Amino acid sequence: EVFNLPTALHEPGMSIHELMHEFADWLADERGAVVGLDWLIGSLGQVRSETHPLRFKVGDSVECSLGDHGWVTGIVVKLWYQYRFPYQVLIDGEHEVDDLHETNLIYAPNDNETTIRKGPPRPLRFAVDSRVLCLTGHDDDDEEEEIWEGGTVTKVNLSSDAVYAVLLDSGDVAHVPYDADTLVQVLEEAYV
Repeated sequence: EVFNLPTALHEPGMSIHELMHEFADWLADERGAVVGLDWLIGSLGQVRSETHPLRFKVGDSVECSLGDHGWVTGIVVKLWYQYRFPYQVLIDGEHEVDDLHETNLIYAPNDNETTIRKGPPRPLRFAVDSRVLCLTGHDDDDEEEEIWEGGTVTKVNLSSDAVYAVLLDSGDVAHVPYDADTLVQVLEEAYV
């Protein structure tokens, strides 16, 4: 059964209490408990972000606390990860922490100095005219299968939303939001 979520159940200035009542009314009408819960969590995160702006943006260099394992450096790759956590961070290097996945992606559960703080400056790895490989998508039949395309960097630091503009060999332009091997890599001669 498919449920259509409302585009917005809350108006600016609506209290959390009022939002909960609107959601309960909608949920009773639509019976979309699981989908509705995801929507509620996302809406509450949006309300929170409007009243408490985050300190970092995608691409910012940060340091994250791993508790007893100390601090690690990384780069913010997503805001409001899973609607609940202020930041998802791609941490640098290898770490001997049992809970880390092989992707080195973690989340910061809070936006405060004891959890996440400004990291050291990160020089960009590529200059204009560098040949690179860019992640341009995923295979429609296999989401795990990444699609990479060769190209040439045409601009660096072009906006707060992208660190590189890359003219792909196909003629399209890719805007790379942050500088990490998961998005952009050196184009090896073997790929040419």
